[in-house]
Amino acid sequence: MTGSDLKNDVPVVYSWNFTLEHMFFNNTLVSVGYVGNRGKHFPINADLNQPAIGTFTNPANANINQDLLRPYPGIGGATTTLQEGNSKYDALQVSVQKRLAKGLQYNVAYTYSKAFDMADSIYAVVTDTYNPKYNWQLAGFNQTHNLIFTWIYELPFERHATTWYGKAVGGWMISGDAAFISGFPTSVLSGGEPLGNGVTSIGGNEYAAVNAGCNYRGNRSISQFFNTACFPIQQVPTLYGTVAPNAIEGPGIDNLDFALLKNGPVWGERVKYQFRAEFFNILNHPSFGCGTGCGLDTTVTDSTFGTVTAAHDPREIQFALKLTF
Repeated sequence: MTGSDLKNDVPVVYSWNFTLEHMFFNNTLVSVGYVGNRGKHFPINADLNQPAIGTFTNPANANINQDLLRPYPGIGGATTTLQEGNSKYDALQVSVQKRLAKGLQYNVAYTYSKAFDMADSIYAVVTDTYNPKYNWQLAGFNQTHNLIFTWIYELPFERHATTWYGKAVGGWMISGDAAFISGFPTSVLSGGEPLGNGVTSIGGNEYAAVNAGCNYRGNRSISQFFNTACFPIQQVPTLYGTVAPNAIEGPGIDNLDFALLKNGPVWGERVKYQFRAEFFNILNHPSFGCGTGCGLDTTVTDSTFGTVTAAHDPREIQFALKLTF
């Protein structure tokens, strides 16, 4: 059975920001701001016929049809969309923008932020129907640190040359960007039977147990990105899990791109050309992961538990020639 919330509150988002800006040297704008928002009444799904924890581990219930042990016997699950999801976002945003002067222009932007929610999509299902706030988590799309630097520079020599030599060596520009971004958070999953007696699904994610006081950050290597010893396999399914959702920060991104450009005339001002040589990930530096919730095995019962399983693209080089007329 499926259904929707009869109350059906309208989702709302409250947003605000406060920013200070100042111009330095008549060409460099520095901005520092705080940005926040709060979301209320977002859709989130719950199984309103979910059995209580421990129902199937009771020896007296071992041979009874599972659906007969639900709050509303005999009809299986009853997934219902409730308007009870909330979200929260707070960020410090700093930027430095230098306007084009003496052939140089650049922009530096840094964001320190935290985003929390109860569901990353309208299809998410809460783990514990009787305690939806159990799913209050660091959002799966959260990236705490985000530093981006972009720049372009017109090489100063032979800019306005008229000789063939000057036209060949002049008119060149270089540009690039650098990105240093935190990884997406991901959850450690039990991979077992949280309800026992062969019941392997209770709707939402079933999170793992964690040893009290254990530091699970680890040495962040490819073979063991976090301390897997902190997460035992649950032999007795009596808990939904003790580790917070999205507790592990996945691999981040360190990337440098570079481009070499040349602009010049073919026929006066009527026909011009642009040549580009672009180098993506020019240092061929490995950045692991592959996006939200991807590239890291976080299921306790997997043989590859704790290992990095994917990477972003290696160095790529492309050339282009463009005519404008």
